[in-house]
Amino acid sequence: DTSGLLVVAKTDAAHHALSDALRERKVKRLYRAVSWGHFEQSKFKIDAPIGRHRNQRTKMTVMTAGREAVTHLLKITPLNENYCLLDVGLETGRTHQIRVHLSHIGPPIVGDRVYGGRRQLRAGLSEEQRQTIGNFPRQALHAYALGFVHPITDEDIEVTVPIPKDMQQLIAVLS
Repeated sequence: DTSGLLVVAKTDAAHHALSDALRERKVKRLYRAVSWGHFEQSKFKIDAPIGRHRNQRTKMTVMTAGREAVTHLLKITPLNENYCLLDVGLETGRTHQIRVHLSHIGPPIVGDRVYGGRRQLRAGLSEEQRQTIGNFPRQALHAYALGFVHPITDEDIEVTVPIPKDMQQLIAVLS
């Protein structure tokens, strides 16, 4: 349910080179997310290991025995008293990392039915805001920038894509 960019290797050699770049933390991955909740800081780092949930095997969770996971909240822009737009950068790349980390520290992503909990409608919302959040069909998470060295040509590749219309509308209504 995440929109945006992804990189696909066309050959085994490219796949191995891109996998190595990811492991060596040489791939830039930036996301935007709409989160419910409030942050005291304008940016910070979440450093919490992630592993497979013990009972619900399709879910991931923060756990001491998990693998290293580091998420950077690069910019936090309040949309109103209870919702904000996040610019997120990944240092590591664990399954569901942004969603798990945000849920772990408190304010999960709007529309996240796995890690978001039930209380996504906050007090003080207009009817239009309530309907927009309630009808949002996916998690409000978008991969907007990818940067890496091309595995064959050694060219620096940086690609961006705008926020999709459904998220633009959500942000506009919450603002």
